[in-house]
Amino acid sequence: MHKRFWYGAFAISAVVAFAAVAPAPRAPLGAPAMSAVKVTAGASLGSGVHIGHGFILTASHVVGQEATASIKTSLGDAVDGVIMWTNAAYDIALIKIDDGSLPAAAHLDCRIPDIGEAIETVGNPLGLEFVTSWGRVSSVSGAAGRWGSAVMVDLSVSPGNSGGPVYDDDDDVVGIVVGDVIAPMGLASSLTGIGVVVPAKTACALLARTH
Repeated sequence: MHKRFWYGAFAISAVVAFAAVAPAPRAPLGAPAMSAVKVTAGASLGSGVHIGHGFILTASHVVGQEATASIKTSLGDAVDGVIMWTNAAYDIALIKIDDGSLPAAAHLDCRIPDIGEAIETVGNPLGLEFVTSWGRVSSVSGAAGRWGSAVMVDLSVSPGNSGGPVYDDDDDVVGIVVGDVIAPMGLASSLTGIGVVVPAKTACALLARTH
């Protein structure tokens, strides 16, 4: 009897232990992750967002002087796209692919996000894919460094996040990630945790110029 109890206790313990270490089922991707894409242009890798009808916004420095780019969706599908135009002054570019190749599109809200507003981004930092980060807007819009119009955000971004969408609480795109602030440290440098984002209002103005 004692032996049967010991085996029973062991079995229960094993089940509990397995439940503790077994990975939880992956949650379905939400709307933000579904509209975000991975962009590869030549040797450059970054992020982007589908805004409808096969049009993808990304950062100009991600595509550089390339004429085409490879687009990968969060579902793992890959398709080639044509780079329609780039604007180095604002670091924004537009890519066109077959509309039926992407699972979802995000709404581009043509505004400047407010200071303190909660935001999130989905991108491909440092070779990882479709990573979500959360933060808040830290500054008003204005010229910043080499960017003609940008806001600073308290958001974890790294190389590979560039071109990725910044969403508000309604899952609307309110900006495009274009860089991060780097602090010099002697012969090296360090990321500060401050990201640079071009407001959706600026992206909308650039889109209007092409129509």
